Amino acid sequence: QMDDISVSLEAIEQRLGFALEFLELSVRNVLSREYSKLRPECRPIAVSGLRRVAEFIDTYCSSHRWASPLPGSNGEFEIVSDPAALSINNFVYNVIAPVTAPIGHEVAEAPAGASLELASDGRVPGGFAIERLVDGSRRFRYVRGAPPDPEPAQADRFVRTFSGSIAEMLCATERIAPWFCTHWWGQPMLEFIDCVLAHARDYLLGDTALYWLFVFAGNLSAIGLERGLEVSAIEYPFFRAVKLAQGGLLLLDRDSHVARRAWIAFETAIVVHLNKSFAVSTVHGGKGHTLALEPVPRDHQNPNRDAVAQQRLRQRKFPSERLVAMLDTRLEKANSGAAREVSFLRNCIEQILGGYDNGDRALHTIAAATLFGLGEVRVAATAALNKANQPYSLQGEVRHLVEARSDHNLGLWMCRSLRLQGEDASDDDATTLGKSLVQAVNLESISLDFHGSKVQDTGVKVLARALGTPVALKLVSLDFQMTQIGDSGVAAIGAGLGLAHHLVSVALDFSETKVGNAGLIALASSLAHVRTLTSVDFSFYGTQVADEGVLALGAFIMKSIGLERISLNLSGTRVGDEALDSVVAGLTDQHMLNAVVFRFAGTEIGDSGVASLGASLAFAHHLTSVELFFDATTIGDIGAVGVGNGLARAKRLTSVS
Repeated sequence: QMDDISVSLEAIEQRLGFALEFLELSVRNVLSREYSKLRPECRPIAVSGLRRVAEFIDTYCSSHRWASPLPGSNGEFEIVSDPAALSINNFVYNVIAPVTAPIGHEVAEAPAGASLELASDGRVPGGFAIERLVDGSRRFRYVRGAPPDPEPAQADRFVRTFSGSIAEMLCATERIAPWFCTHWWGQPMLEFIDCVLAHARDYLLGDTALYWLFVFAGNLSAIGLERGLEVSAIEYPFFRAVKLAQGGLLLLDRDSHVARRAWIAFETAIVVHLNKSFAVSTVHGGKGHTLALEPVPRDHQNPNRDAVAQQRLRQRKFPSERLVAMLDTRLEKANSGAAREVSFLRNCIEQILGGYDNGDRALHTIAAATLFGLGEVRVAATAALNKANQPYSLQGEVRHLVEARSDHNLGLWMCRSLRLQGEDASDDDATTLGKSLVQAVNLESISLDFHGSKVQDTGVKVLARALGTPVALKLVSLDFQMTQIGDSGVAAIGAGLGLAHHLVSVALDFSETKVGNAGLIALASSLAHVRTLTSVDFSFYGTQVADEGVLALGAFIMKSIGLERISLNLSGTRVGDEALDSVVAGLTDQHMLNAVVFRFAGTEIGDSGVASLGASLAFAHHLTSVELFFDATTIGDIGAVGVGNGLARAKRLTSVS
């Protein structure tokens, strides 16, 4: 009850003044005009402003004794003393709405006997206020809450002038936010802010990064004037803000209330309708976590770590129960909100924004792909991936994909990046995976790790044929180390990759397998037809490869004149100087080459081969990094001097090992 607060309305008003100072809000920005001069869609808030709001709540929630109106009560409320329990609605009621109308709302003229009066305890429609006389006009200075919107076809009892938004009071100029945020107003305020901060962290955005959140962008004392329900959806500030942004961010509360809110369904439909990138943030265990369909900038931060693998490690921390809730979401069932609003929004979504399906698919796809990475194969998740209308990345284990394919008929039509580990995979698993890849027509990147598995040539051939299917395939990494693959399997891989006409990077590891010259010759011959390669990484460590096979590899290098990086591991083979001379001859015309890694430990290479290598590298004018491993060979002083003299002429060289 109000009596329990034992704080006068005048004292509360003083605290509002303190809030203005703490949050560095400028009253001048509001008082300098009668209505806002800034378009609502151009009123973002910076990360630094959000941090300031969080600090204010943490510091003063208890002492300022903010009130939370009890739903369904007759003006009763409770005091919120725990900062973590303060909802967005609570913060709006106690701080945002009052401070953004600093001199109060003028009471509109009314017929005799219909004037608006304060109750004895300061109650007024929408909250509590103090009556003031400003410039001859009667005003209600709300210290809690804000005037409610007038009912349809009824006159407004207030003149809603000299009020604005938090964003306007922070900055008096229009700005555009790269990210539009959608959220539930009952979400705890600190959790809400932590969600945004987690996104800013994962996207490597600093304190100056801008986000559009209606709680800060909207004039909450005059929502009806800015939002209205009488205009087309494309005239809404939400629509215009999304149109200006590069992406939409859904702030997922712990109980997934957002999935039941009509406004959230509307805003999500806008984001998807305008083909914006989409991400989800939540807070779990006191930390914020972000989901996206593909790796985010933070995943790319370490050049020595694979971005897709980093994405999987990061998203494993996202609570699985919320992923399941996203997977179960049906936005058409989001009916929470005023009946009139729900009806209007439903019509907008169905008639203008293309319906609910696309929004559902965006939520389902991001949840399904993440659940797959957690090892959870579900019927609903597989169905979601099959219905995906946006490209996604998938990472996990081969056995999970085989299960999803065999039991639930998983297709990979919209999969852009696939990274799977299959140390326990069988030859049959490789066959099933190959059949799945035939449908992956949009695949750009694939990484398969079969190290030490039971995969053999039979399964590899099916898999290899599928590698020629994706028309946009650019990046391939296949690890068959210590498997039973042989020459026919390697030849099949070469034939498949030879059809990938946009291939940029290929990494193939056949170490300690039965591969010999025939397999390497076939592989090199097929790859020679790919003119787009810039990076090759081949490992035949401990195989039966000898000079004959490496001669073919040298011919391939000679034809691939656009190479920027070459990594070749032939350690533990019977390769000699003649083979190295062939590779060296191919390096002479590699004018874009900037990195070389050669491992020839334990081979038959001697001084002659190494000296010619050094002489050839001298012509690589863009060369910056060289790693050479010739331990356990017969190389002596002559070879060392030869390679040293050659590298001395590589003027851009910055790293030698």
